[in-house]
Amino acid sequence: MPLAEAMGYILAVSFFVAVADRIQANAIASATIKLLAAGWLLYSAVRLWGMPFLTDAKSLRLLFVRVLLTTVVNPKAMLVGTILIPSGASIQAPVWVATYAAMSTLAGLGWVVFGGCLPLGVRRHSYRLASLILGGFSMAAVANAISG
Repeated sequence: MPLAEAMGYILAVSFFVAVADRIQANAIASATIKLLAAGWLLYSAVRLWGMPFLTDAKSLRLLFVRVLLTTVVNPKAMLVGTILIPSGASIQAPVWVATYAAMSTLAGLGWVVFGGCLPLGVRRHSYRLASLILGGFSMAAVANAISG
């Protein structure tokens, strides 16, 4: 899953770096993107809540795609691409994007190791906990879109 996350961030952050000036200048575009991301996060949270813990190879492929898509619409990618990467850094943008993708991959691997160390009884509830966290991020994205 960290690979899916890294791929998602490379795609999304690269997109937001390319259109950062236009998004920042258009409040409607910014709010629309945030609301779309919030909707996807909420949809993912609902789906994740009911997902069985034990997965087969087909479920793992679907989970890979879901993590990739969820990362692509993650509001954090918009923040990184429009705010954290310096404006006008077009020549250095690939280095910034790759650095962010590497850091997020390392963080993702850390979470995988942490999750693997949890007792099975706790791990069974990990999808529901992740669902609650995604739902919280969704609500925060809606609040941010509404507040401007």
